[in-house]
Amino acid sequence: PERRREGGLHSAMLGDHLACRQVDLEEYISSIVGKGWEAEGRLPRTRVIMADMPAEAERVFNELGLIPLICGKDEDARSGVGTYWNYAGGVTVVDTKALVIKSIGNDPMKAAEGSEILGAATRAAMEHGNWLVLHMQNGACNLMAFDDNEEFPVELVLDAKTEKDPKAYPDVESKHDIVVHEDYKVLAVTLFEESEVEEFLGYALPLAKFHLVVVATN
Repeated sequence: PERRREGGLHSAMLGDHLACRQVDLEEYISSIVGKGWEAEGRLPRTRVIMADMPAEAERVFNELGLIPLICGKDEDARSGVGTYWNYAGGVTVVDTKALVIKSIGNDPMKAAEGSEILGAATRAAMEHGNWLVLHMQNGACNLMAFDDNEEFPVELVLDAKTEKDPKAYPDVESKHDIVVHEDYKVLAVTLFEESEVEEFLGYALPLAKFHLVVVATN
């Protein structure tokens, strides 16, 4: 894929001398996040073909410590991405578009209902070591509206770096006596176009904790 090239000067103190050298930022960042990355807007991103999507999701979560946010490059790819994660093995899927109505209007009862739905799915994924798939479809459900320490603590669930230990979720553990399997992970799927993702999901997800994976059919 075509990538942006940027340069910069890094200064290093060597004894009493200041040495400056040119650094290829593309090469440096690629050594950390892997080839194919792009930096556009707030979201770093990688581009893969459909066959490599599951492995890339694993890499982003386990190696980068970020939550994969997966979209398709075009209409066919978006359809394929959505279908794959709906029917893949080892996943617990939540249709967050269905929760949109519960996330608006500042209704405490509706928000509590949404938190319970998300919490139940999260605990199931934790127990079985599944991917918790937040299937956003072509909606922009504000998951922040369902923040609940005992059901769906957003800052903990939507963070790939949260320890896989019940003690990392003290209020949830206190109420539900949870089990957190070592293979438990989280990702989100959107059917928005790549150019729309940040505009429509910027308020719905803590994007600083996500990495966009753009998938092509081949």
